Amino acid sequence: MKKGTKSILFGVHQFIWHPVTVLIAWWKLYGRPSWKELVCIIVHDWGYWGCENMDDEKGECHPVYGAALVFRIFDDHYMHDLILLHSRHFARRLKTEPSKLCWADKLSILYEPWWLYLPRAWASGELFEYREIAANAGFIPLTASHRAWYAWIQDRLSTLGREKRADVVAYVNPRRQMPDQIQINFDLTGEESRVLAAVSAHRGRENAVLGGVLAAVAGVDYKRLREVIAHLVNNHGCLIASCPRGYFIPVTVPEIAEATRSLRHRGIMILMRASRLQKASLEDIFNQARMEFGEGEE
Repeated sequence: MKKGTKSILFGVHQFIWHPVTVLIAWWKLYGRPSWKELVCIIVHDWGYWGCENMDDEKGECHPVYGAALVFRIFDDHYMHDLILLHSRHFARRLKTEPSKLCWADKLSILYEPWWLYLPRAWASGELFEYREIAANAGFIPLTASHRAWYAWIQDRLSTLGREKRADVVAYVNPRRQMPDQIQINFDLTGEESRVLAAVSAHRGRENAVLGGVLAAVAGVDYKRLREVIAHLVNNHGCLIASCPRGYFIPVTVPEIAEATRSLRHRGIMILMRASRLQKASLEDIFNQARMEFGEGEE
């Protein structure tokens, strides 16, 4: 059984107890949640199901599933973003502030006694992953006791929850590299950021995602999704590929070559149609396009 699945069944993110502690923290910070917010509190970590690890690239994208689920249920962008941005690392990908749920999620550790938290974390295997990451980042050595580590992480996370600022404590895994397309400081709209973040969770052809699923994750309809992806590719230079299985970020040399070859083929076919319509040679159409493109850049 994979670690993310264990976490939800009986680990740190246990599907009954963890939402209870988050609810207590939410009540402390904001008062009574609406019933829709309560649903978000319950399902926000369900995306860990099937994850090999908690804090690798796939684990970091766990908010995507819950965000897609609540958007399908409520068709509400606030609820969608409440879950999507409850991860501090995921909010950093989108270059935006974490949601209210992030702070309640962090503060919830105050309501976890060590004698209840540590056995669950040990049984699921999360404890050893979290401790190794903290040790590698130079925060607390592996020679420290589990209880000493827990006191440290409890203080860190509760401070984040109380202060409600993403930069109030350093990231435990600061050396983790975000996908290149997220690191670039594009001037993206919120809608474009959601689409790019959603497709960036699917790196490699074998992880391609159907357009309908991607649209639900990003909180747009399928027609709009295609328009936004075309805009990201044409106007922002994002390398987003598609195949019969759906959309994905090409990561290997053959995948990148295939994606760019497909784009070139489409471009040539469009120029050929234009040459037939204008009854001009393909070379003339190409030179005309070069001139127009050059004028647009000046």
